[in-house]
Amino acid sequence: MMVYRQTKIKGWFELQRTVCPVCGKSGGCMIHESGNKIACIRERSEIQFGKGSCQSWLHQIKDGVKVDVGNTVSNTNSRKKFPVHLLHGFFSKLAKDSTTELSHMHSQHLMNVRKLPERTIINRQYRSFPQHPMVTAKNVLGPFADRLADPKMTVGIPGFYMNQDSWTINGQSGILIPYRNEYNLITGYQIRVDEVKNFVETDQLKYPNLKAYVIKQPNYVNIVVNGKKFWEGVLEQGKMEKVVDENGEILGTVKLARGQRYYWLSSPNKKYGTVAGDPIPIHVAIPSKQLESWNKAVEADLSNPDSDSHTTLRKSKAIWITEGALKADIAIDHIAEAFSDIIEEVGDTMLAAPGINSWRALLPLLKTMGVKRINIAFDMDATVNEHVSPYFHDMVKEFKTLGFEVYVAAWSLNNGKGIDDLLLNGFTPQLRKL
Repeated sequence: MMVYRQTKIKGWFELQRTVCPVCGKSGGCMIHESGNKIACIRERSEIQFGKGSCQSWLHQIKDGVKVDVGNTVSNTNSRKKFPVHLLHGFFSKLAKDSTTELSHMHSQHLMNVRKLPERTIINRQYRSFPQHPMVTAKNVLGPFADRLADPKMTVGIPGFYMNQDSWTINGQSGILIPYRNEYNLITGYQIRVDEVKNFVETDQLKYPNLKAYVIKQPNYVNIVVNGKKFWEGVLEQGKMEKVVDENGEILGTVKLARGQRYYWLSSPNKKYGTVAGDPIPIHVAIPSKQLESWNKAVEADLSNPDSDSHTTLRKSKAIWITEGALKADIAIDHIAEAFSDIIEEVGDTMLAAPGINSWRALLPLLKTMGVKRINIAFDMDATVNEHVSPYFHDMVKEFKTLGFEVYVAAWSLNNGKGIDDLLLNGFTPQLRKL
């Protein structure tokens, strides 16, 4: 179990499955190798550490902690992504390969749970993560495989990496969801995994001799102290438990945490692997009826190998923003119907950031697309969740400062958590000007 992930910022490491001493959460926060500074993404201070796609704030740790940089995973040597139009070429082949054909289980989920018509599923190009990724990688890369295996190559394809002597794809069973840019080029994928795998959070900064692992999903855990098995059994999810020896001494704390449902198709820390970010993909969702003709335009444009154009730019004076590509795809079709009488006023384009904490990544796109009005449609708990609401308020403030006309989509949590849930349940949000 790796505790730290080396970042591109010299001397800084992301905390992995160990709680941040400032916010008490795992994931995203960073610690300096000196052990006396934390860059927290949830709790604010007077010193802002970063203003990029994910903000953080600097905190001092009294007395400091020991940072074991030997227990580190690094992605600083990962390759950068190919230019967008070339990346789209590889991802388009991935979307058409027979090995990624949508499985029956995934098709049933999209149709029966997400209520998507079969034609929409085909137009949106949802696929399944391949059962034999080495075969898929061979089909997608074709004659480029040897060139990509050149150690001097500095660019690559997120998710693809060299395993021993063959190319393969990093990931697990799930639905492949494409992220499309403002030119309808596929710039990345997320995987909606079939099995959400729980993990154990420990406070290794305070108790470095304590480790814990889920040895059988979802909740059968092994606790190790000083390299020896201390306890084995079932943990209740979300409940903090003290680890105490026979003398009553606290050896640390453990908490069974729920894993992620969505992962980027990415291959950091792998041989010739490539990260999904830099920049992080932003999804542009349009009604599926319009998408079909847009897809055909892309295919026609990219059929000319000498062309580096990016087809037709999607412009829209009014747009919606939310979190997650699948949510945006579902919502925008229903928005087009629910607001059909004023659709030119409210817009029929939705931008999806990976999360509300990465809202700043939307800013360049808003300018490129000629946006004047923004309808914010993040989950309804965004304004009350203590770790989310600061991002929401910063986002609104910045949008208004930049001169955008800002509205928030509001509804009762009883009718759905997300904008997609709300619309699928037959309700329509109210748009309130801020």
